[in-house]
Amino acid sequence: MVQVVAAKTELIEAQRPRKPLVNLSRFKLPKHYRNTLENERLQQMWKKQFGLPNHVRVVKVSVSVCPVCSRQIPMVVYEEDGAIWLKKTCPEHGTFRDLYWGDAELYYYFLQWDAPEYIGKGTANPNTDLNYYVTTSGCPFACGLCPVHKTNTVLAIIDVTNRCNMKCPVCFANAYAAGYVYEPTLEQIEYMLRTLRLRSLGRQMPFNLVAVNQH
Repeated sequence: MVQVVAAKTELIEAQRPRKPLVNLSRFKLPKHYRNTLENERLQQMWKKQFGLPNHVRVVKVSVSVCPVCSRQIPMVVYEEDGAIWLKKTCPEHGTFRDLYWGDAELYYYFLQWDAPEYIGKGTANPNTDLNYYVTTSGCPFACGLCPVHKTNTVLAIIDVTNRCNMKCPVCFANAYAAGYVYEPTLEQIEYMLRTLRLRSLGRQMPFNLVAVNQH
């Protein structure tokens, strides 16, 4: 019975009208993106590799992390139904599919500036060195900011508590699922702020103190 319901759901999904792929001729995309988006052989190869249907458009492939075990795993970013999606599969914890950009046209508009001349050259004053990055197995375990970051901190966020009785699936702090109370002391918060000021190299750096409150 479950298989029948799943088969009907897939059939309905396949027959549902979809938004057409965005017309890319209106955008001056960097050459490396053009090469990917217009290379049919690459498109078919990546669709097969990541189990994507033929009607989607692959934008790029990269490396992400499993949200459960933090293992580095292959990731694909693709356009479907007027939006940009991210898909990745952990061999232990399964497949994760998330909305990356809700408006595909807006995504391609900003993609025009994803070129070497606009990308940062590295963190001016990293908090950790490359040796630490290597010995701690790299991203995401070596964050701090590390020397692999392309840009300096734009907006710093400090969590002051994770006391929460909600289960928001998009919570960047993963507050409810932590399983323990996180509340830094005033001394620890002061240390964080001093560290931010030290790393700002004289720049004014905006930051938010975030308290995940009960509702």
